[in-house]
Amino acid sequence: KNMAFAMVYGDRSDIGKTVKGYLWDETSQKQIPLDGAELRFGIDQIMGNLRNPLLFSVMDPGTGMSIPGSETEFTIYPNPVTDQMHIRYSIPSTMDVSLSLYNAVGKEIERITDTRQGAGAYQLYYENSNLMPGIYFCTLKTNSFTKTLKIIIIDTK
Repeated sequence: KNMAFAMVYGDRSDIGKTVKGYLWDETSQKQIPLDGAELRFGIDQIMGNLRNPLLFSVMDPGTGMSIPGSETEFTIYPNPVTDQMHIRYSIPSTMDVSLSLYNAVGKEIERITDTRQGAGAYQLYYENSNLMPGIYFCTLKTNSFTKTLKIIIIDTK
């Protein structure tokens, strides 16, 4: 795996404009577009960090579709969570995907998704206004992958 750090600069006229990312392929001498969450330029906006990076995948310039990696990715941010969490995952091929939320003792609270999905990157926004502050777990299961992430929900009231 590779990780790259980027800092984007602009001026006030750039606020709200879409930020697009590209990789430079030295071999073919071409730009390769990146696919991920739509980013809009903002003042002092920080997106991602070492613990919860902002994920992108490489797009096929011919089709405009994501080229999935060889591994399934799964992240949740921010963590600790106040009112909404962003759940991101990518899958390398078409497969059954189940995403569930569990309480601290392992009881399933909600099945967020349970469907067959094509290869690519996915992003969900989960409103946790009905959950009490505490520790929860979110599990992503596919045909060949299972990963559980711990989530801490805090009360800001």
